[in-house]
Amino acid sequence: MPGYHTNLHRHPHTDEAFYVLEGVLTVKINDGVSEYPAGSYVLIPRGTPHAFGNRGKVPTRILLTMTPGGFERSFRDRVELFKTAKPDDADFRQKRQANAVKGNYDVEFLENWSLPK
Repeated sequence: MPGYHTNLHRHPHTDEAFYVLEGVLTVKINDGVSEYPAGSYVLIPRGTPHAFGNRGKVPTRILLTMTPGGFERSFRDRVELFKTAKPDDADFRQKRQANAVKGNYDVEFLENWSLPK
């Protein structure tokens, strides 16, 4: 959704790829920030610091693949978290990180990141 973004993180053992179906995806990879419109493909190799979000006014739809599998369990946890907290709640990111630790997901949170204006 517009305004949603992740914090800077990396996946030590998982490659992540996005295919943008609709909207524009803003992606930070290492020190660079780029915009990816519909039809774009973004590959983030394992171990690469990255963050992403939607700074537009319309929803962004993406097709996401993560290799090898296993990380998809975290999305079920996120759905459950959305039932009790919203991304702009003060403790949302802390709860998300706690779920990642509890679920032993392949993610290492590095620092807070805000979408550039």
